[in-house]
This record gives sequence, C-alpha cells and structure tokens, in this order.
Amino acid sequence: MRATSRCNWLTEVKPAESVTLLTAMAAQRDRYSDSAMTAIAMHSDPAAEAALKRYLDPTQPSSVRVRAVGWFGNYRGRNGYEVVKNLAASDLDERVRERAVSSLGGSKEPDSIDFLIGIARKDANSRLRMAAISALNRRSGKKVLDTLQYAIENDPDTQVKRRAVSALQNMPDGEGIPLLIQLAKNTKDNEMRKQAMNSLSNSHDMRAVTFFEDVLKK
Repeated sequence: MRATSRCNWLTEVKPAESVTLLTAMAAQRDRYSDSAMTAIAMHSDPAAEAALKRYLDPTQPSSVRVRAVGWFGNYRGRNGYEVVKNLAASDLDERVRERAVSSLGGSKEPDSIDFLIGIARKDANSRLRMAAISALNRRSGKKVLDTLQYAIENDPDTQVKRRAVSALQNMPDGEGIPLLIQLAKNTKDNEMRKQAMNSLSNSHDMRAVTFFEDVLKK
C-alpha cells in the first residue's frame, strides 16, 4: 500500500496574517526558518518589510542578520536596495557589511555600480574592497574596467590586487581579456604577471590562446 501526500491550499488569507504566521514559523529556528523568511520576503505587504527589518536589528545574532541581508537584496526592490546599501556603508558588523556588498552585485538599480566602485576604490577595509571587486565582475563597461585596473595598480593589499585580476577573467563577454593580456605583457610585478597568466589560461578565450602562441614563438 503506497502512502500519498496531500496539500491543502489556504484561500482568502490576508497578506499581513500570512506574514504573522510565517514569522512565527521562522522564530522556531528549525528547518522551516529559511524557507519561511524567504516566503515573507516575497510578500509585497508592508508587514513583510517590517518583519524582515526586525531580523536586521543589531540585537539579532550575526548569522541571522547576514541571511536577512540576502532576503532584502533579492526580493525587496528599491526599498531593499536602500536598506542593503546603508548596511554596506556603515554597519558595525563586518560580516553584515561584506554580505551587503556581495548582494549588491546582483542589484538592478542603476546607481549600484557607482556605489560598488566607491567601496572598491576607497573603503578602508580590504575584505570589503575585495567583496566589491567580486560583485563588479558581473558588470561590464569602462568604469568597471578602470576600477579593476586601479585596484591592480594602486591597492596596498596583494589579496585585493589578486581578486581584481581574477575579476577581469570573469567579466561578461570577455571584456577583461585585453587588460589581462596587457598586464601579462607589461607589469613588472611578478606576482601579478603570474596571476594574469593563470587567469588567461583559465579563460579559454581565443585571444588568450593567440597570446600564449606568440609567447611560445619567441
């Protein structure tokens, strides 16, 4: 005899009531917690935003706040963007700031690129600069290329420089390949040349193949 499962759909439930129920489920801190909070984030009702903001409060555990940043960044539109941007700029918890910066990499808000560029160029925290650079490798355009080149040439932290070189490899449509080739040819920094060569090798781009063929002919 085979067991069957049955789903009961609830109808005529007000959004605010749904948020209240889901918040109670999330508070159990069991396997339902993440799915319940994701469901809350997908509600357009103002009660959903109020519920999510409670999970961003500094009194909450850092792990909860980090997850809540993702819910805001992925589902709350412009309002969510503003919340995440403010966290990235000034929160006292480094993990929260880093998660906020990473979340902005997928933002559709036009000014998110300039905000990430500002973090990548000017933030005093090297982990935040690296997070911003990783977020920017999903974007294209001269401003992004210039920022990655600036990091490679000027950042005081070698790990940030390495992250910028890797980001060039991952830019859409191979936009970073010419700069990687230029770096491999001209830099006097042996560490950066090695990183550029590795990135070119992993890119499988035909321009990189041609570059290596020319190197081998010399």
